[in-house]
Amino acid sequence: MRVALLLVDLQRDFLRGDTLQPPADELLAAARRLVDGFRARDLPVLWVRTSVHRDLDDRPPHWRAAGRWACVAGTEGHAFGGTLSPRDGEPVVDKVFYSGFSSGALDAALEGAGDPELLVVAGVHAHACVQATVLDAHARGRRIWLAEDAVGSDEPLLAAGALRWMEARVARRLPVDAVLARLGEPDVEAPPIHEHRDPRDARRVLFTVREADTAQIDAVVAAARSAGAAWAARPATERADLLGVLAADLESGSAELVDALVRDVARPRREAEGELARAVALLRGVAAGVGDTDERRFSDGSRARRAPHGVVALITAFNNPLAIPVGKLAPAWLFGNAAVWKPSPAGQALAERLVARWSAWLPPGLLGLVPGG
Repeated sequence: MRVALLLVDLQRDFLRGDTLQPPADELLAAARRLVDGFRARDLPVLWVRTSVHRDLDDRPPHWRAAGRWACVAGTEGHAFGGTLSPRDGEPVVDKVFYSGFSSGALDAALEGAGDPELLVVAGVHAHACVQATVLDAHARGRRIWLAEDAVGSDEPLLAAGALRWMEARVARRLPVDAVLARLGEPDVEAPPIHEHRDPRDARRVLFTVREADTAQIDAVVAAARSAGAAWAARPATERADLLGVLAADLESGSAELVDALVRDVARPRREAEGELARAVALLRGVAAGVGDTDERRFSDGSRARRAPHGVVALITAFNNPLAIPVGKLAPAWLFGNAAVWKPSPAGQALAERLVARWSAWLPPGLLGLVPGG
């Protein structure tokens, strides 16, 4: 895997100000560790900087409208911050607008740096130039890791949204130390680890989720196929009875599960209680439809019989991490299927808690859990 480090706009004019998060000294220290780590491994380091010229007045339009001058070539504010500076042979690409790719020079610099497949990106600002550069890199088919403690912004709220958006679609977020550790591994394609942060305090990590790899998924599916065959052979009334048992178990564990909904996805407590009640009602409502599994005869002499598919895969969202999956699992089980469930990372801890509770009632393998993004 060919890897390069791309530093975006770590210039003194951009590093000034009380609103920068992380603060400039912390941001620069993290960037310094990245640069030193890449150099120690003899991996390419590329620099992108904003360069404005007074004689051309080539400022971005919003700077011109605001009367702002910054990163003027040759000034102190144009220089890189702290002890950061390019070494001989490390490409420096100048730009005026947001993306480092706006001039075309970065494409050529990357080709000259061995055409890396993976870019580790650090710099400012997460909601502006970093994001624009990452999107253009993604459009060119490159993979991106964001070194999250070396990515800053003077608009922390905008940056938080931008980072979440990029992580969900185009980039992986890793701390600098994790980036450097992964560079030492022979396979940088190991399954990623997702950090689920407290929705009430993004500085606090509630838990981490490592994505399942292909072998894990294959094993869970094989177990589900094996369990599903025996499950489908059981009378539908027995399957319906088990749904009733699971509904009662949800009610008995209501306090624990409501607390998890409040903590993990910040559901207001009253809404969390309503979601749990909805999950119980779904289980019982599906169980009441057990007659729909029987063979049906029609007046023209034709017959219809429902048959299980075998294994049903569920991919469920974060915002209703209990009721939505229960509403899918219940009919799958009633009609004789096994299930493999991939919850949202934010709902992973709740899913694990639910599977642990239900393992006392469900046949082994009938509900498989695979974590993922």
